[in-house]
Amino acid sequence: MVKSIVKTSIETTREGNVLVFDPSRTFGNKKTMGMQYKGSAVIDGKEQFVKLDVINPEVKGRWENHFDYENSSVTESIVGALVKNMDADPNFESVIYTFGEFQTPTRKFTGTYSENFLRENEIEMILSTSTQSDAHTTCSLDEYVESVIDTNPENRYNHLLSLFKEQNIDEAAAKKFLVQQAGFDILTGNRDRVNNPSNFIFAHNVDTGETRPINMDYGRCLRMSMWSKHMESVYDFDDKEFYDEDLEDNSNDMISNNDSIFRGNKVIDSKEQLEKHGFEPFKINMDGLYADLDTLMSDIEASELPCKKYAKMKVEAFKEIFNKPQTRFMWQDTSMTLDLDDLEEQGKML
Repeated sequence: MVKSIVKTSIETTREGNVLVFDPSRTFGNKKTMGMQYKGSAVIDGKEQFVKLDVINPEVKGRWENHFDYENSSVTESIVGALVKNMDADPNFESVIYTFGEFQTPTRKFTGTYSENFLRENEIEMILSTSTQSDAHTTCSLDEYVESVIDTNPENRYNHLLSLFKEQNIDEAAAKKFLVQQAGFDILTGNRDRVNNPSNFIFAHNVDTGETRPINMDYGRCLRMSMWSKHMESVYDFDDKEFYDEDLEDNSNDMISNNDSIFRGNKVIDSKEQLEKHGFEPFKINMDGLYADLDTLMSDIEASELPCKKYAKMKVEAFKEIFNKPQTRFMWQDTSMTLDLDDLEEQGKML
């Protein structure tokens, strides 16, 4: 029987805002895919998947000299706050990443943690990979490149739909997931979807054959390419003239491009494709989102993250995305609806 949770996860204890790994154990699984060092940990009594802002010791290389790559926990926790405040959708399951600071016996790391999305008897599968021996894939890399990457959006969508159906995913559910994920990638400016087949992820039940697509891995969303070490050192948020201009530039940068299945240089260019395939605006509790982003910034300020100004600008630029007319068709604010419902309920009680 396949178990979805590793029982040998390292234990953690809380010391203030810091999660301290059991010093008698070594954190991490060096065999996991990707650049980041990852592993399972028990946090507040629950099994969690941890990703640290450090390169896996098994990977030969280093981060590209870019704030977005070196500090992906900031991006993933911002997008995690978005997911947390979206109405739950059984046909668009998305992972929530939470910012954390982790203590090993030798040093502290920033990173994220998230619940294990796998259930009993489920294994993780992906569409394809360059590792030819990986049995947990749906198609060869050659097929993926030809039929998904090197083709037009409509052919890409249709071939992905056929691959999802091969995974025993209901056609209606596959269509819903694909179009909602495309909208999600466009709204968050995700630069790492179509060109990375390992970011189409499934939870496959080996007993029943049923499969659930999972939306996850947000580290290449909300790109802020203009930020530099010099800006981190000298930036003054109180200089309103420069701040307003930088806020506009950075928020535009975030959504200026994406790697969604309907990818394009502008959000509005994808609107026709999204609506054609039944995209439904995301229902977001905006009051809850802004409150969670404020909490996130408080946690970051209390941490040893070396780029707090970068994080603050990224949070504020992300908020600005929702003020842009071109994104307005993609979301609806449910916090106002909740307020009206509360007023109605209060009226009944009078």
